[in-house]
Amino acid sequence: FDDRAHTGLTVLMGGGRKWFLPAGTPGSARSDSNDYAFSTTEPHTAEIVKRWGVSAGALDNGRDLIKDFQSAGFGYAATKTDLDKADPAKPLLGLFAFSNMNVALDKINGRRGTDKNGLTGASVVEDFGLPDQPMLDEMAAKAIDVLKRSPKGFVLMIEGASIDKQAHAMDTERWMLDTLEFDRAVRVAQDFAAEHGDTLVIVTADHECSGAALIGGSVVTDAKLAELATKKGAANLRNSVVGVYERAGFPRYKLAADGYPETTDID
Repeated sequence: FDDRAHTGLTVLMGGGRKWFLPAGTPGSARSDSNDYAFSTTEPHTAEIVKRWGVSAGALDNGRDLIKDFQSAGFGYAATKTDLDKADPAKPLLGLFAFSNMNVALDKINGRRGTDKNGLTGASVVEDFGLPDQPMLDEMAAKAIDVLKRSPKGFVLMIEGASIDKQAHAMDTERWMLDTLEFDRAVRVAQDFAAEHGDTLVIVTADHECSGAALIGGSVVTDAKLAELATKKGAANLRNSVVGVYERAGFPRYKLAADGYPETTDID
């Protein structure tokens, strides 16, 4: 933050509020053991400070970083409601959860008022205590609205971070919805690029988790498959039944009014 003149920091959004609150404040996770600063003498970090031309920082877990951002002219959003009202003419800090934000499936269910599968009989986001969180595409749209005012252009990184987290947990519905949420954020960027020909949109992934794939799916109905199973034999249960990748189509969902699938069951 202190070196924003070097980095051009203008928009920062996500979870992680616990790292911005001063130690001792409810919700803060900062302490002497996890606060850090670069060194001006230790060879590795001192070289970073020298080459970047930045300050080494200080061990200051009592510092209120949210207040510092606001004092520097940043708008601050703690909820989607705040985000919607944020002045796009000002730089923006948005911290919508103390740690990781809720994933797309839970945010969607919370907004729809469906699937009361939380521990207390409410939605997961209500159990979480922070139900008014934005979707990734909504954050992307606001970020672009702020950054497009820069006369020299901008660089914006948008991450669908929980696709990986949910894949690690083998939580298929949640990584699927987070992938769709990310896809909607890509569309926001593409729409901006379509209106501004000097814009480059790069979409990439760093790795894959949980071996997500559909291999050998049946190309006949369940009823037909059950019938063929009684007949047995390779002629009935192999080439004419087992699907191959080159014949796979893009999955089609029945979309709800909010633009997300009613369920994750595909056609």
